[in-house]
Amino acid sequence: MLDKEKQFHDSKTENVNDTTSKQDANIESQDKEDNIQTCIIENAHGGDGKSAHNSKSKNFIIVCVAIVIGVGAIFASSNPGNTKHTLMITSIVHNAKQTTVTGYLDGTKKKQTVKAADMKGYKKLGNTSTVFTPAAISDANKMFANKETGVYLFGFETCPFCQSAVPVLNKAAKRAGWIVNYVDIYNQRFDKKGKKVQSTESDYVQLKKNMKGYIKDDTLYSPTVMFVKNGKIVDYQVSFMGLHVDGTKLTEEQAESLQKVYEDAFAKLV
Repeated sequence: MLDKEKQFHDSKTENVNDTTSKQDANIESQDKEDNIQTCIIENAHGGDGKSAHNSKSKNFIIVCVAIVIGVGAIFASSNPGNTKHTLMITSIVHNAKQTTVTGYLDGTKKKQTVKAADMKGYKKLGNTSTVFTPAAISDANKMFANKETGVYLFGFETCPFCQSAVPVLNKAAKRAGWIVNYVDIYNQRFDKKGKKVQSTESDYVQLKKNMKGYIKDDTLYSPTVMFVKNGKIVDYQVSFMGLHVDGTKLTEEQAESLQKVYEDAFAKLV
């Protein structure tokens, strides 16, 4: 059912043989029947270049930040009467280091302040504040077991579809006043060498059981946004569901349509 494209994530890694596991991570996409484009784990071998890419990106970011701060410091020292530029730099650093997020997290109807997830890998978020808090696969399972309410995003930063969907979900969640539990599904299931983390694999199996009837082919695709009320799924959105998107990028009109879909899903939690 799926046409092969370049992607990084296959949640069906457990069925990949030793020969396939030595190949680079590929992107497999578009469900022809529902026209849904997603990221799945083709394999999790460390040779996919992810580590090298992240290392280069981090070095580049560090150098850029150092240059910006250095220029700001020189400007401030030479213009003691003008603090406008210094304040701008401080604002950028502050937003990049967001530590908490406030909003509705469960069914208590009381806003809470919790730890903010590190979303710097999602470049399209820019410098805006986010609504995401870090969560584990086991946390989602506990929500089902305890019949709780919450919203979960399963994704990972090298998934191009996630890169496009996350900023839209961020806007919708802000408007609804909700916090979204972010599960980095790739890094929780695989270590830096691309090997399965056995301690979380049982949690992943249980999660798929809890989501039975919503996932296809025993596969959890990314990005998946799950809306749960009192332990039951009330809405379930996979990637650009129903938008007929050509590729990984959303047009302005498509982004608005997806935001409306998310907003309607949040409304079901009330």
